[in-house]
Amino acid sequence: MRCDVCNKALAPGAGERITPDIFNYLLNNGFGLDETNIKMLTDAGMTRSAAESALKEQYRQSKSDWLLCPSCAAKAMAIIAGQTELWVTSDYLSVTRTAEEVGLGFDIVGAPVALSRSVWHECVEWSEEDTERQAY
Repeated sequence: MRCDVCNKALAPGAGERITPDIFNYLLNNGFGLDETNIKMLTDAGMTRSAAESALKEQYRQSKSDWLLCPSCAAKAMAIIAGQTELWVTSDYLSVTRTAEEVGLGFDIVGAPVALSRSVWHECVEWSEEDTERQAY
């Protein structure tokens, strides 16, 4: 098996798996474009900017988990540690702690999780009216 980012060979059972959503978050924050892959495309005649865009587009289409070597996993965790909650704006509510408690893959590298306020109000928020409507 090989790292999906740097192509480093991995021993069986080694490496960290992350979900496509977490990888896209990392990709949006400067992670995931290995210089070897960029060089391969620029050597074929693409500009660096076009090569980076093509790789990002290809990576974003992936629906399977990404396997990272220990070095790439450490870089990913460093990005997440440095970016935690910075992307959460006034339009979003952080639910990272809840997501970590539930698990569901968000605890693999500790990626921040947020819901839009409209989703929160429609699907999560509990009011007194909700309590009164409950039948026992």
